[in-house]
Amino acid sequence: MTTPSLTEFDTDQIPDPNEPETFHAYAFYVWNLLSGTTIGEINAALVWMSALLASLENATNALEWVTGTAYEVGDRVWSPIDLQLYQATADFTSSTDPSLDSSNWDLVGGFPVSHLEDTDNPHGVTAAQLGIDLDADFAGRLIAMQVFDTAGSFTYTPTVGAVRARAQVVGAGGGGGGADGDTTGSEAGSGGGGGAGAEADVYFTLDAASYAGVCGAGGTGGNGGTDTNGSNGGLSSLMSNGDSGAGLTISVEGGYGAETQVDTNAHTAAGGNGGNVTTCTGTSILASTSFEGNSGSNSFGIPSDEFSGAGIAMGGDGAGSRFGEGEKGGHVDVAGTNAQGFACEGNGGGGSGAAALGAVANADGGDGADGIIVIFEYSE
Repeated sequence: MTTPSLTEFDTDQIPDPNEPETFHAYAFYVWNLLSGTTIGEINAALVWMSALLASLENATNALEWVTGTAYEVGDRVWSPIDLQLYQATADFTSSTDPSLDSSNWDLVGGFPVSHLEDTDNPHGVTAAQLGIDLDADFAGRLIAMQVFDTAGSFTYTPTVGAVRARAQVVGAGGGGGGADGDTTGSEAGSGGGGGAGAEADVYFTLDAASYAGVCGAGGTGGNGGTDTNGSNGGLSSLMSNGDSGAGLTISVEGGYGAETQVDTNAHTAAGGNGGNVTTCTGTSILASTSFEGNSGSNSFGIPSDEFSGAGIAMGGDGAGSRFGEGEKGGHVDVAGTNAQGFACEGNGGGGSGAAALGAVANADGGDGADGIIVIFEYSE
């Protein structure tokens, strides 16, 4: 339906009571225009507005057509085939989409408002239905993301339509050091913070049907009772399948475990170093960058016989990564207390170190976090 319009008055022929010589002629002009043209145009505009309001009502109230549903005369639905609005012309149980059943449905409008408001697209509207050529109009677009963050081996299969990918590969975090308690009541024990896993960020062509991957396991916190250090975080990797990894090989170390303070007369235990990127090669790589993992901080402790008061013991902080913030180390300044190290939340970061002061039980370091592999997939 054509949008209505009104004929404009000639502003030079508007009657003015102060100009009697032209008033009669101009008044006659206005009357003729109103009676002969404008009133008809206003009536047409009212009809157009009524139809527009009816169409808006259709769009607001329409539901998706569902096969096997009993419809009554006047019920409005939208077709999942062409997304147009239809109104039932009979009472019947519908088994044919309205766009293919003109004997029972009248086309009454276009795309429904209720559907436009649904951003999750639960009805699977296709680009073709919207008149969009994704390959031509949105080349190189992000079409999917796959995340692998559970320790162990996995197989990555590219999403259909993806031709290039960006992989962020992060090694696991190292365990924090434990704290050796003291039986004499005067010494301080503490453990260093675990190191973070290395990171590689690689943009590459998807030239294999599948890829073999490993997500590294987080290192275990050190044991203050057995004087063992925190263990190293596991290696994370991604490699092409079927061609011995010639197209792509990414391998990054996990962070190193931190020291557990064995000699309680010592003032510090070393934090674990960050992991290294061991391999980032392949003919499919388009661009890449890599980073060594951050190192955990050293611990600090002063026994009470060297310090006015009870002394102090501070475990080292775990190192953070892009996907996991390192936790603060245990901290005690009251004799006869200890603090366990904290496990890293997230991925790739190191566990924090434990602390013990005076006559108290041993404390264990926090566990490092598992690694993570995030893959962003792009179209042609």
